[in-house]
Amino acid sequence: FYVKADYAAGIQGTSYNVASITDGGTGLITVTIATDFSSVNWAVSGTTETGYTRSTNITGSGQTAGDVDFRVTDNNGTLSDGTYFHCIGMGDQ
Repeated sequence: FYVKADYAAGIQGTSYNVASITDGGTGLITVTIATDFSSVNWAVSGTTETGYTRSTNITGSGQTAGDVDFRVTDNNGTLSDGTYFHCIGMGDQ
């Protein structure tokens, strides 16, 4: 799957195999996959488009066969939204 979204959970342009984006509050975003992977053992990468340094990480228990949760912080460690969120995941179904 792949997706580009804003931090109000709006998909920007095209996406593939994404059912929805959920804004869980400042710095928290969930990507729900339309057709789940066969297990939790798939690769994912997420990044935040912004004018300054941010950290985009999968939350502690945030990856299942059907979705992934991200936590985004600024360079001070404070939960923070960026301009756009980009995410891609690869695995078998």
